Amino acid sequence: MLNFIAGTDQQEALARYREDSRSDAPPPVIAFFDTREEANAWLNHLSAPPSYGHVMIGDEYYEIWYSREDNVRELLRGYVMEYFLEDFDESKPLPSPAASFNTREEAMEWLASHPASPTALVAIAGEYHHAVYHKKFNRHTLHSLSRLREEREKRKAEQERQEDEEAESSED
Repeated sequence: MLNFIAGTDQQEALARYREDSRSDAPPPVIAFFDTREEANAWLNHLSAPPSYGHVMIGDEYYEIWYSREDNVRELLRGYVMEYFLEDFDESKPLPSPAASFNTREEAMEWLASHPASPTALVAIAGEYHHAVYHKKFNRHTLHSLSRLREEREKRKAEQERQEDEEAESSED
């Protein structure tokens, strides 16, 4: 493996990966897009897309899925930000936000002008958001904690429903 990394001149990429995996850095992304259409055009234009990775569309993570055998390319909704919620015990109050804003635009302006480019909790119109800084792209994203919780609960309920259906069908 190390010979492959050295032979393909990817030592810097490995060093960045190791640094990011040891920090509170967000999951790495390959690219950012404003719309799904832009992301799909990019993915379909690549002669050999990565078989896996993440891209951002707006503030949402998407997983790249590519099958070389079938030449099938897809962007699937990613749920990596749900892991952030595990850092917070829901029975305890959230810590105070780093800053509070009336609008998303105010929050993005503050984040862009902040010298430390923080990854922090901020409040927008009273709702908590996880502000994430993507160093490689010098860009922030905002993730609503209440929305992340809702999505996690929906996925759990769907998973339980599927498990119940599988258990019922195996009993037949």
